[in-house]
Amino acid sequence: MPASATVDLSGLADYLVRTLAAPTDYSPLMRRVTEFLRQRTRDCFDGSHDPDGRAWAPLKRPRRSGGRGGNKPLIDTGLLRLSVGVQRTGPLELAFGTNVPYAAYHQFGTRRVPPRPFLGISAAAADRIAEMTADFVREELLKR
Repeated sequence: MPASATVDLSGLADYLVRTLAAPTDYSPLMRRVTEFLRQRTRDCFDGSHDPDGRAWAPLKRPRRSGGRGGNKPLIDTGLLRLSVGVQRTGPLELAFGTNVPYAAYHQFGTRRVPPRPFLGISAAAADRIAEMTADFVREELLKR
């Protein structure tokens, strides 16, 4: 079961058309949001915390010293971390997640594995995306 989330900014275009001269190319904004989401996910793996900054449960059984992932949760081979991607699904829509079959077990937990969410959009992240969007609109208006 893959784990994923969606960012949909399609209401932005409708709003801008009604209130302002709408930008025609949203690629710069979408690139900024894409990089922001990628960095947030990398930060989760590097810092062993969820998207809101809460620490993940430590490993029940530490790995042998010299192991590939050390004692950081979710990092054994590195496949899960490398598999997380962001895909543009529309002019103002992104999907980000992973197709690694065991990702959902880590994201949501099981009876034996505590949840260690690495995907998601917190209120703080949504606010940051809103700021990025406002900055983009401001830049576009200043060009006119």
